[in-house]
Parts: sequence; structure tokens; C-alpha cells
Amino acid sequence: MFTTKTIKVNPKKPFINQSYKYLIHHLKLYNDKFNLLNSFKVKACGIGDMFYNENYIDNNYIFLLIQVDSKFKFAIEELRECSFYIDDYIYPHKLYNLQMLVLELPKEETKIKFLQGRYSELLENDEIDKVYNKIITRNGIEYYNIAYDVIHKNERARLRFQKMLYDDFQTTVEIKESDNRELDYPPIEANEIFNYD
Repeated sequence: MFTTKTIKVNPKKPFINQSYKYLIHHLKLYNDKFNLLNSFKVKACGIGDMFYNENYIDNNYIFLLIQVDSKFKFAIEELRECSFYIDDYIYPHKLYNLQMLVLELPKEETKIKFLQGRYSELLENDEIDKVYNKIITRNGIEYYNIAYDVIHKNERARLRFQKMLYDDFQTTVEIKESDNRELDYPPIEANEIFNYD
């Protein structure tokens, strides 16, 4: 759905935005350190935090909002030694103990392409299957991964995007394989940046 919704913290599930769908998985390119990152409970992610730095475009950072738990103290010490670690800070919240991680995305130009909605150009072909699973499981149910489909520009993604366009704008545009267009909406900055008010 094409709407503006600011990043919110939910104790039961992460906030899903375009950063969560298309960028967080890029951290898998850090190979052996990805298991370390997997130990954190990510509640939301984005491409900036206005309280941290208002100039979020001039870097290639991803911001991960983490719920602090018993594993956090040990994992954060190891993470601070990694080359892609930039910073971490306490994130103020009335109900939850949260920490923001600021990490460098593995590939240059990722954030610029992402902001332009050029999802299919974020990775090389040989990296896509390493970063995205074709099938994901939620609550014991298997689903096709939307990001995987969009990046591969397959038929499922074309049909899903046509339906989104119809639902949001009542248009009956037919998207053909030869159109070579992206098959999801570009990100809305207010949905991708913490404290964007």
C-alpha cells in the first residue's frame, strides 16, 4: 500500500518497511559476521535517524533498532570490533529497552539505488540468492518472498504490483515483462527514517 507511516515499535513483531524488505538482508554479505547480527532482536530498521544525523543521504548506513536482552551485552562487544560497525546508542522509548545500531551496508551506492526504488539493481546476479530466500516462513506457514520476486522481476511480482496499483489508484495498467520496470513502490522517506517528523 502506498501510504506514509512513521516507524513504530511493536513488541511482538518488527516494523516492516522497504528498508526491512530490501536492505536488512544485505548484511548477509558479511558472511561469518551475519550469525552475530542474527543474535539481535531487530524491531525496526531504516536508512537514518533524524536525531542522529539529518544528512542521511551522504552515507551508506543502515540503522537497526534492537531490543536489548540478555544476549545483547556480549554480542554488542563483538560487533563493535567489526569493520562495518559505525556506532550504537540508546534509543529512548517509554516502554522498551532499545539500542540503535548504525552499520555500513556492504556495497557502495546501495542507499542511493534504494532511495530511487531501483531494487533489482541493488545486487549482482550471483549475490541475489545468497541474500534473499525464495521462500520464507512466518508462524509455520511458507510464503514466496516478495523481495526475491521483485528483484527477479518474475510473474508473481508483476501480478502483485498490478493489483497494488489497482487497489491504490484504481488503474488497470498492464505491466509486461518487456516493460523492464521495478515492481514495487519506491521508498517514502518518512517510512524509512527514524524520528522523521
